[in-house]
Amino acid sequence: MTEQELATVLEALSRTEQDIYKTLDAEQGPMTAPMLRGPVRRTDGLTMELRRLCELGLVRPLGKKVIAGRHPAMAYVTVPLKDVEKAAERFNVRSPRRRRRSRHSRGPGISQLREMERGDYELWYRVRRRVLELTQMVVQAEKMSFWDAAPEDERELVLAELRGLQVATEDAIAAFQMRAEDDATREKIEKLRETNGRTAAETATARRLARKLEEKL
Repeated sequence: MTEQELATVLEALSRTEQDIYKTLDAEQGPMTAPMLRGPVRRTDGLTMELRRLCELGLVRPLGKKVIAGRHPAMAYVTVPLKDVEKAAERFNVRSPRRRRRSRHSRGPGISQLREMERGDYELWYRVRRRVLELTQMVVQAEKMSFWDAAPEDERELVLAELRGLQVATEDAIAAFQMRAEDDATREKIEKLRETNGRTAAETATARRLARKLEEKL
């Protein structure tokens, strides 16, 4: 990367990201998120901004650094311009960004899931058990959110994961609710198809209603 290319990249960044890079570049030494907050005039963890700079290869993590009186936190340094591309590739291989399903993409996903399949009970049992364990872990995480022993940069990472988990959970809830509604519709269809005790006209009407319900599945 050239100086001109660097200037172009920096122009596209947010003001906070620019300030982080300039501060790290001026210091010529490793700094943690808590150390950067003052110079960039921020009070939160700066996790997303630092990750963005790492993804671009402008900054790289060095590992945990101990600050007197505080818990260890990840330290960062700027990357020489000649190594930016390699640093970006290395970081993105080691820390791939997880793709979250958007709430707006829920409909097509469920429509595909609605195609019933036999599945595997053993796999279902393992997933069900994991869901129960995950629920317990989330309850524990809530209690730990105010622990002094929880490093601030790691709390930011957990918060980001919980937000992603919230989206995935809402998608799963929508799918299970849709399954319950589909099962109720199928039960109605079966009852409508019963002909015992019905006249010919009543049977024809029931079958017509059953076909309409089938179209919803």
